[in-house]
Amino acid sequence: MKKSAYILLSIGVFLMLIALSSIYLNEIFLNDNHKIIFQDRQGSPLSGTYYPGESQAGVLIMEGFSADQVMMRSLVAEYRQSQYHVFTFDYSGQGYSPGSLGFDNAATDRLAFQVQAAMQEFMHLSNLVPTQITWLGHSLGARIALQSAVIGPVLPDSLILMGAQVNLGSNAQSEFFTGTSDADLDWPQTLSKQFPPIPILLISGTWDDILTIRGGTLLMNALCSGAVTTCENRQWILLNNLIHNFEVYSPRAISKAIKWSNMQSGLPASENPRTTLTQMRIIWWLVAMLGMGIVLSGTRSLVMKDYPHSGLKTGFEIVQPERYLWKKLLLWLPALILGVLIMGIYLVLPLGNPVFNLLYTGFIGGYGLLLVFLYRLGRVAGTSGKLKEWWTVPTKDLNRWFWAIAFNGLLYVFVILFYRTGQGLVPPVGEHLVWVFLLTPPTALGFWLGAMEDSVLAKSYPHRGKYRFWALMIGLFPFFVRFFLVAVLGSVSGMVSAGIGLILLGIVLVQGEITRHLLQNAWIAAILQSVLLYIALMPQSVLFTPFLGS
Repeated sequence: MKKSAYILLSIGVFLMLIALSSIYLNEIFLNDNHKIIFQDRQGSPLSGTYYPGESQAGVLIMEGFSADQVMMRSLVAEYRQSQYHVFTFDYSGQGYSPGSLGFDNAATDRLAFQVQAAMQEFMHLSNLVPTQITWLGHSLGARIALQSAVIGPVLPDSLILMGAQVNLGSNAQSEFFTGTSDADLDWPQTLSKQFPPIPILLISGTWDDILTIRGGTLLMNALCSGAVTTCENRQWILLNNLIHNFEVYSPRAISKAIKWSNMQSGLPASENPRTTLTQMRIIWWLVAMLGMGIVLSGTRSLVMKDYPHSGLKTGFEIVQPERYLWKKLLLWLPALILGVLIMGIYLVLPLGNPVFNLLYTGFIGGYGLLLVFLYRLGRVAGTSGKLKEWWTVPTKDLNRWFWAIAFNGLLYVFVILFYRTGQGLVPPVGEHLVWVFLLTPPTALGFWLGAMEDSVLAKSYPHRGKYRFWALMIGLFPFFVRFFLVAVLGSVSGMVSAGIGLILLGIVLVQGEITRHLLQNAWIAAILQSVLLYIALMPQSVLFTPFLGS
């Protein structure tokens, strides 16, 4: 039985290794790049990457809201393989670039001028002129590409807008991120068939909820100066069943973009340019995730059998599990208030703030802090006794330590390499990395408290696994509420983001359970869980100027 488990584990590790190595080896040519630091007109440093090409054509690629250069890897690889010079950069507060954005309209005026600065740097490095360069932006990147083409002074040869975050009608979700209605701004009013005076391609999906079909229609109406969606030098390609989040990973969307770029640049063009690298990357991503699932499942099974948990010392018992679970669910009401207070404390720190990641530390940390307080008082319904033990001395068994280090080391390395294939900048750098450690303490407290409760339930009711299951589900309650709330609002992109968050939480919960069993210590496991959670979440967070502080 154990031999079969080890074989399964070996298969999982092999799938992870072959998937990641295949992606990196297929794209080894991307190692030929130059990391660049340049400044915008305000003197803010920006980080860019230049990939030299063989043709007399280039593409400046602009990332979306709360993204980074790494997330543009699919586009970079395909354009670079098509002989283009490629330049990518991060706006202030995203990816490699320090600083932060303001809450006022996502600072798109400032970002539009950062595009101009990037264009100047790109031309200097490549020796290309504006008429040889295409601008390609996704979401917010498409918005600021269009805005930069309006305000100038430098214009590209053409524009490719993927899921442009420009809504001339009403879109509550888009207005939430931009802080305004685009119909009230000056620069969108200048759009016409003649302005900006360059060819423009709009690419979006039927499931895009940032640029809805209605929003795309209004944008094309403005660009064509009439109630039409296609006119001279303006084209809209609407792809079926494509979600906003995945447009930059879509072989269909990338193929359409390259075809357009080739036509505008005068390069040899095929009817459907091949996007083999993107197609294979998606396949290898699925293989890698399958391998990780096998490894997590197999490791958990082996550890539970070979290294049984002796149980954590807690000082309290759960004597009425049904009552305990109902009251535990109701405790989310005061816990959410406490979570808001925790998030508020972080908002006043004089640092660029990853606002959207504060939900995790607020939910997990707030709930953990409240329950620790109640357990210390012995006031948790359905329990007896008080929480007394804060620290359990970890095992001295070197074999257990070896496997704990090997497991967590493999998991961390895999997550870093996996994300770097095009999912995001992991581990984060600069202030983003600082925030990983700032958010870890309260989150680790929540994970630790959950482990204590799980240990009590496992010891008291070893044959009633449903109690542990429902305790876990209640612990994740607000994350499920978030998912269903955005579903009710019809936000597909919001559902994707919430779903990814739940998957990450599932991974770190399994990680914590395995580590606790090996080391017999809940705090070490909780800290490792929190760090892994935030290094994986941080690429999805732009740094904002805090409400208070300097």
